[in-house]
Amino acid sequence: MKKKLGYFLIGMITTVIFMPTIVFSEEVSTSTTISTREEYQTESTSESQQTIESSSTESTQISSTESESANKAEVTEDSANQEKRSTALKVKYSIYNDKQGWQPDQEDGAAAVLSDGRIESIKIGLDGVEGEQGSIQYRAHVADVGWQNFVDVNAVSGVPGKRLEAVQIQLTGALKETYDVYYRVQVQNFGWLDWAANGQSSGTSAFSYEVKGIQVQLVAKGQAAPGKTTRPFVQFKKPNIKYQSHIQDIGWQGVKSNGQLSGTTGQSKRMEAMKIAVDNLPVSGGIEYRSHVQDIGWQNYVANNTITGTVKQSKRMEALSIRLTGELAQHFDVYYRVHAKNFGWLDWTSNGQNAGTAGFSYQLESVEVRLVKKGAAAPGSVKRYFVQYKKPDIVYQSHVQDKGWQAPSKNGQTNGSMGQSKRVEAIKIKIENAPVSGGVEYRTHVQDKGWQSYVSNNQLSGTTGQSKRVEAYDIRLTGELAKHFDVYYRTHAEYFGWLGWNKNGGISGTSGYRFRMEAFDIVLVRKMLNGPAVSNNYKKAPAGMGNYYMDAPKRVELKTNHYYTDRSLRRGNDISAGTVINVKKRVLDQNGYPILETPYGYVTANKNIVTATNKGQKTFMNVPYYNQMAMGYPNGCEEFSLYMALAYLGATHGQNIHQVTEAVPKVPSWGNPHEGFNGHPTDKYGFHTIYPRAFTPYAKRYAPNSRDISGVGTAQFKEELMKGNPLVVWGTYPYLAAPIIDGTYYGSLKVANLHVWLITGFDGNSFHVTDPIYGTMWVSEGTVALSYSPNKMAVAIDK
Repeated sequence: MKKKLGYFLIGMITTVIFMPTIVFSEEVSTSTTISTREEYQTESTSESQQTIESSSTESTQISSTESESANKAEVTEDSANQEKRSTALKVKYSIYNDKQGWQPDQEDGAAAVLSDGRIESIKIGLDGVEGEQGSIQYRAHVADVGWQNFVDVNAVSGVPGKRLEAVQIQLTGALKETYDVYYRVQVQNFGWLDWAANGQSSGTSAFSYEVKGIQVQLVAKGQAAPGKTTRPFVQFKKPNIKYQSHIQDIGWQGVKSNGQLSGTTGQSKRMEAMKIAVDNLPVSGGIEYRSHVQDIGWQNYVANNTITGTVKQSKRMEALSIRLTGELAQHFDVYYRVHAKNFGWLDWTSNGQNAGTAGFSYQLESVEVRLVKKGAAAPGSVKRYFVQYKKPDIVYQSHVQDKGWQAPSKNGQTNGSMGQSKRVEAIKIKIENAPVSGGVEYRTHVQDKGWQSYVSNNQLSGTTGQSKRVEAYDIRLTGELAKHFDVYYRTHAEYFGWLGWNKNGGISGTSGYRFRMEAFDIVLVRKMLNGPAVSNNYKKAPAGMGNYYMDAPKRVELKTNHYYTDRSLRRGNDISAGTVINVKKRVLDQNGYPILETPYGYVTANKNIVTATNKGQKTFMNVPYYNQMAMGYPNGCEEFSLYMALAYLGATHGQNIHQVTEAVPKVPSWGNPHEGFNGHPTDKYGFHTIYPRAFTPYAKRYAPNSRDISGVGTAQFKEELMKGNPLVVWGTYPYLAAPIIDGTYYGSLKVANLHVWLITGFDGNSFHVTDPIYGTMWVSEGTVALSYSPNKMAVAIDK
């Protein structure tokens, strides 16, 4: 032992003596030092197999080599520390699941998220730190496994194929003295929870929720957390639901909880009120509930042990609805079922759905309520938990032109078509889910056939393949069903649209008009309840319809003088016999008789007045004739043309031609004809006229709808004539000769042979002209256009 101690002392002395040389050699050549270290490692391996007792020289050499190696390690460590300090400290992390594999690394608080999947494993690493400074450890809470052991940097924590539910992360060594590690997770049904730190749990436990995202961040000691730290982890605990019933003749019963029965069975005692509360909650939230009460209906929701229903009013509860609020509703379902008179226990329902009956006047007698984790199985069957009064379904369908059988409709849904001008050709009707025995019978009124016999229970009424329209129908219930329900129905008919409702065998539709049925609705209404108002449900044509066009001709010709009207038969402009008018469609007047809609107004469809024709449109107005020259008005063509039009329209207001002519607005003979007649109509010489701007107000004194139509073409002349409006036109003489232009006159071309005349009809490409000097004549459309062309001045006279 003394010998060994001696070796030790000799080695120490040798180390002191040779230290400067070693340091010097370190400074001169790093590679030499490394080589020496490698030789040391090789030699020390060999010498370890020999005895420790060696010569003092060998001991000195060994000691020297050890000292040299120690100094080399110190220098290397100092160099590494300098490098580390120049490298930023980063935390990196990656997430994994079986379907998507490992995701790219995120670092320093960035969100690693699987938006369409769950996290099953994680890896966390550190950059910029050496192991002796410390490291990072973490572990996962895994479904069906629980908390795993901590793993070190870059190791996998989690189990492929199983959901990760929570994590814990912590620093080790010197790192935990200078840094805090913060982390938070995004959890199914919670979203992002708050930040945890330094080994705290982050996530949930016992909820069976997936983690979908994670963030990790290093924060220097003393610095603020990256965000809120209030709730980083949620531990499941089972909440309690407590409830209490107020029962007929008993009053308030004791409190029941978590699925226990509250109320009575087999005693025919009504529930009148109840209270519900929750406690021991793992998350925030509460409970709301409401009841359907006799003579009151649905009450408003109340919450947290407040009374729903009534007390001391002897009113039965008939149904109830319960729902959770706040976060509690995100993580739990509330299930409940009721015991109803004449039904017994109904099935379970949940989360605000109605439980009980409505329309039966049946009392609730007891109730059970439970809380169940979201997504867990219901306590029992959930098929029939609320029963509306056993109102039967009425199911019906129609066979529609060009479409065939339509899909069945029921209980007020429309069947058929609207806005498509398609006829219903047949119908079928049936009853389903009837609470009592009975059925339905129905019949149709068919084009060219009349009323068919009654059929029943989905048999066809009407025709198919014959292109026959249904015009009307009626429906009636049979058996016990007729004692408990009324059947209401209405028709969408051509022209009329929706008619009003009828019921129980009353006729719905039209008759005598040859109007098609296009769609229909049917509803069943419980007896003693108010159904749709019954009115205006059947349109029957008045007598004498055989003398009217029931289908609109393309064009009609007037057999006699007649007139246009509006839909209310208010009289419009006269139309002369022989006028041919295009027809748009047939409609009905206010008395139910057919009238024909034309582009210019309505005319009767009575065959005594109009007849269908293939002739082109034409018209002729047999206006009275006045000759200006014979009556002493050489320059009165404008006034005489107007008076002839007014006389035809019956719009002279009792004035004769002299009075109307003298009433023309005048300016001096050199004045502007746009402002009045420049001169007097009796003047024999000179250029005397009045232009439309001043003439139109003059005409409107007698025919207030008169309009300046200057500038239009001859096609528009025809439209005005078809409306029954004579046209005052500034043209030429004699006999519409070619215009002679003599410069301009007050902004318009001065036509030396200017003359004004009246157009009173057309036939094809010819116009009928009534000229106050040259009489009446038929003139080609081209001649009229040329005569009118210089200034294109015209006024339509419309009363």
